[in-house]
Amino acid sequence: MIITFAGTPLNAGGRESPSGLRISVRRMVQVAPVLRSAAAKLFARGNRVWSISFSLAIEYTNHGAAIAAIVEIEALLGEQGDLVLEAIGTGGAAQTITFENAVLESVEPGLLGRTTFYAYVFHASNRKDLTP
Repeated sequence: MIITFAGTPLNAGGRESPSGLRISVRRMVQVAPVLRSAAAKLFARGNRVWSISFSLAIEYTNHGAAIAAIVEIEALLGEQGDLVLEAIGTGGAAQTITFENAVLESVEPGLLGRTTFYAYVFHASNRKDLTP
């Protein structure tokens, strides 16, 4: 799987697969009480918010490069852009999911020797699936 945010690759061209990938959606629901009724009336109001979270582990050639990567990651990514997930499906066909104008909520970098670890959380209001 290849993951990019605002055109910046997060996992070195797909060599590292994400772990703990979660894609969830919340929708606004209005609850309206109805007088003299046993049940309230529910209205779907839309306003979807997608939450995308995952972790990556990336190994560098030396300890200094790994330290530089965790120090620079937040400034490198910026705050908002398209989050694109590209994967090969079970039938061998490529599938692309784009979360348009996603916002980076958090990135938590860590380090163990030459290996860096990143936990990402993104939010978006629009999802577009493209299957060629």
